[in-house]
Amino acid sequence: MTTETDDIKPVKKTKLAIPALSKISTFLAMVIAVMALLISGRLFYNHYQDQEMIETLNARAEEQQAYIDETKAALAKQTEAVNALTKTVSEISAQFSNGQQGDALKRYHLVDTKHFITLANQVLLFERDAPKAFELLEYAKQSLSQISDPALADVSTQLNSDIEALKAVKVVDVNNLYTQLNALIVQADTLSITPELKFVPDDNSGKAQENISTLDNVLNWLGQYIKVKKHNQVTTPLLTPEEAGYVKHNIIVLLEQTQWGLLRGEPLAYQSGLERAEKLVQQYAVKTDSVTAAFLESITQLKAVDVAPALPDISKSLPLLEKVTTVSGSP
Repeated sequence: MTTETDDIKPVKKTKLAIPALSKISTFLAMVIAVMALLISGRLFYNHYQDQEMIETLNARAEEQQAYIDETKAALAKQTEAVNALTKTVSEISAQFSNGQQGDALKRYHLVDTKHFITLANQVLLFERDAPKAFELLEYAKQSLSQISDPALADVSTQLNSDIEALKAVKVVDVNNLYTQLNALIVQADTLSITPELKFVPDDNSGKAQENISTLDNVLNWLGQYIKVKKHNQVTTPLLTPEEAGYVKHNIIVLLEQTQWGLLRGEPLAYQSGLERAEKLVQQYAVKTDSVTAAFLESITQLKAVDVAPALPDISKSLPLLEKVTTVSGSP
């Protein structure tokens, strides 16, 4: 006879509990490992981000420091120039006070002449403004003429030569050319855009004529069975409004490029813009239209303009002047 306690098997229950606990422990270990990886990865990412931010801030600090150094250097040069000018003015004033009016006036006119020659060279070099440089050299010539010193004869000769060289420079009327280009940009919207398609044989050996004769024979044979209608002229397809607008837009962009080349004194950009705009008009605009003819004529006239004429070297008078002033002890 068995009792209820005899049915209980504790050994089997113990064998089932151990694997369950093992699985739970393994799962917890995996969770902990994943969390550790995530935390370490996050810490590494934060460290990387912080390091990248630090490097960026350091780079910006270096740029700002470089800018500060450049500004300090520029201010130092300006301060040096102001101090030199102040010293010269003080010396001239002292000479006037001591009754040396002649030396003071000579010193003043030498400084004035040097100033105008320097400005003329800067204007010609950076602005390519020959008329303004000519005007500045005229001022230098007037100031130099107030000094009666044979040692300045070479300076005067060179200054006159530079003035004559500037006279020969052809002046570019930038404002007028810019206005003409603006007018063409407005006129581009009124162009009639239709392409012309023409059949051009690949060679002149007679093959094309032979092929045409063969085609006529075929058409004549087919004419016995079907009605064939011949067209002597090829129907020219028209561009869609979107395509026509795209062509006009390209022409306008090229004319704007031409304006940029004009203002910057870049002859390649100027000529390239005009030539490419001319090619588009010749390819897509109606050649029999009066607007097209006037447009192409204006482009031809603008292409003949040299927007960057050769400029003379007007820097030779300055070292001659400095040589004389160094020998005489003037600034």
